Amino acid sequence: MKKIGLIILTILSITSCKKDKKEIVFGDYSKMSIDYYDTILIGGYNDAKKIDIDINKDKVPDIRLISEVWGSQGVGLNPCSKIWCLNRNTKILGYDKTDTLFLNRLTRIFPGPDNTTEIYNYYNFTCHRIDESDTILAVYKNDFKIAPKNKKEHLSLDDTFKSDSITLIDDSYYYPDYREEYSEDTVRYTVTSFYNDCNSFPLDEIKYIGLKIQFDNSEKLGWIKLSIIDKFKIFILETAIQE
Repeated sequence: MKKIGLIILTILSITSCKKDKKEIVFGDYSKMSIDYYDTILIGGYNDAKKIDIDINKDKVPDIRLISEVWGSQGVGLNPCSKIWCLNRNTKILGYDKTDTLFLNRLTRIFPGPDNTTEIYNYYNFTCHRIDESDTILAVYKNDFKIAPKNKKEHLSLDDTFKSDSITLIDDSYYYPDYREEYSEDTVRYTVTSFYNDCNSFPLDEIKYIGLKIQFDNSEKLGWIKLSIIDKFKIFILETAIQE
């Protein structure tokens, strides 16, 4: 009986170890190697700021976070934040999604000066349907998106991961209206807007980005804990990887 009991305990111990390897809980620091950053990455116009993070401490960078402001005199300043996997052994938790690019057209008529009429034609490019008459311009299948997580949620080796370069948040922008056509009593203008709403990482919330990193002939789970402020300010709190 004692031998049977020892065998059962051994089996349970092995099973428990396997379970610990295959799954972690965000915010649970047991058996995790933690690095604290408390750093805010703030890029400027044509002056991107980045940080390369070696999460598993093998002297090979795994993740790059990028903060930047892009644009021009015409479209203005547009904040943006990104995350890149720097090697094939590093993968981000996410899911495949089909994105549809729509074109929404809108016409508005206003009285102009000197008894003229001003007609504004608006062209809005979005990833959501504004009106039933919107035109489908393109369909992007299997577009990989990050799955941001909260504290106490679970992460498993069996979840969906991908090594990819991903835009967290990009700003909407529009081209200034320009005069398309002119006659004695009518002026036509065109206004083109790009919503850039295919990516929707939460703003002003502390989130976890799940990671799977392969090294030393094994796969280990981890996370990056961060918050995105004003679309481009990346507040990096900590990183974690299984010991």
